[in-house]
Amino acid sequence: MIDKNKVQDVDVKSVFSVCVPIQWGDMDALGHLNNIFYFRYMEEARIKWLQSLGERIDNSTRGPVLFDAHCVYYKPVVYPATLRIELSSEPPRRSNFNLVYDMHCVEKEELVAQGKTKIVWVDYTRMKSVSLPDRLKSLLI
Repeated sequence: MIDKNKVQDVDVKSVFSVCVPIQWGDMDALGHLNNIFYFRYMEEARIKWLQSLGERIDNSTRGPVLFDAHCVYYKPVVYPATLRIELSSEPPRRSNFNLVYDMHCVEKEELVAQGKTKIVWVDYTRMKSVSLPDRLKSLLI
């Protein structure tokens, strides 16, 4: 299990929380939440967090690119249910940062999965990494 206060001995900072109701169509043939939807819910939480900071997620010249993503599944989730996704950030580097996602089933009040993504800030025109915006970096420290 990923320790919510440390990830591989790195301190993490809580940055955002969002609740996402799962849909009937998100279930797989075995009757539980299909694994791909955990990644979609992590994406939804990440985008909502960036938008809450005023970051533009559109055709701007610089912004976030998902570099790496993984998820560990602890308990199955079945419809109907709501997931509370709590985002935490590891200390940022020059052009990237890691987000940790604790996914809780609200109804059962239990941790059902944990994910982690690496986000790289990129100049879309040159397709090269660039320094994180100072405002974003200061929020992650």
